[in-house]
Amino acid sequence: MPSPLIDVPESGAAKPAKMFGVLDSIVTAAKSIDKETVLLGEANVSPKENIEYFGEKGDRLQMMFHFYANQHLFYAMADENVSTFKDALHETRIKPEPSQWAYFLRNHDEIDLGRLSKAERNKVYEKFGPEPNMQLYNRGIRRRLAPMLGKPEQIKMAYSVLYSLPGAPVIRSGEEIGMGDDLTLAERLSVRTPMQWNRAKNSGFSTASKTIRQVISYGDYAFQKVNVEDQSKDPNSLLNFIRKLITLRRSLPETGTADWELLEAKNNSVLGIKYVTPKKEIIVLHNFSNKPTTASFPLQGNEKALIGKLKVVNKDKIQLTPYAQLWLKTER
Repeated sequence: MPSPLIDVPESGAAKPAKMFGVLDSIVTAAKSIDKETVLLGEANVSPKENIEYFGEKGDRLQMMFHFYANQHLFYAMADENVSTFKDALHETRIKPEPSQWAYFLRNHDEIDLGRLSKAERNKVYEKFGPEPNMQLYNRGIRRRLAPMLGKPEQIKMAYSVLYSLPGAPVIRSGEEIGMGDDLTLAERLSVRTPMQWNRAKNSGFSTASKTIRQVISYGDYAFQKVNVEDQSKDPNSLLNFIRKLITLRRSLPETGTADWELLEAKNNSVLGIKYVTPKKEIIVLHNFSNKPTTASFPLQGNEKALIGKLKVVNKDKIQLTPYAQLWLKTER
């Protein structure tokens, strides 16, 4: 059966105990129908409140969208500095054993930046949503990822980060081909345009003479230029890059399940994460900067590059290109 989506209030006022009683009832009812049901929660709450939704023993929501990390990830991309994003990952590291985070980049709403400081939020606005009609509710940005980031390598870097994080990656329909937004539409509708399948009428989404919501048919993100059919044929397309990430992630179940640690790369523009099992280590590095840089940490010497090229400039220093994605595996 489909996984229900539990929509809970924004953080701020204390949550009444009866709200969690209702949540308990939903969990009990769902599990009585199918014990394998997974409940995914849309709970944009502070780190200290997470336990109320997961449950002390992981007996409430099995998964939650990681809004807190998402907001700090966008700030990291805007500032080209991963420090606060690393802090966010540390702050939310502890959770019940059966529970799991669902990481994402975009969804069907605005990017909510409400948990950033005013200065941090303004930095993200300046970089990714500078025009008033790109912003929403005094806290977010109503754009899709591709037009917001703009640079193909930065877009690919963002998705590589997503698939490398210690949880379950979630991708919004249309983001896998880099769909655009329609800012002439009201509020959240700007990112809710029909899926662009091909160059046929209504981009293959519908055979109707007129759809309730029109496909994007103008500019760089028109369905004639951005669609699944064309990208399926292009080995260098965003779609095929994400397919590669999915295949890689499936081959590395340690990502998201094994013990992990954030690496000290001696460079605030580089995010490094390591997964350790008795048989192997997985190290993933990302350069959030648009300039070449280096990352420093001890290497064993037998690392194999799964994505990207390993260029060692001395024993403990790796050269990274702008927006580099480097996945390494070491057999133990």
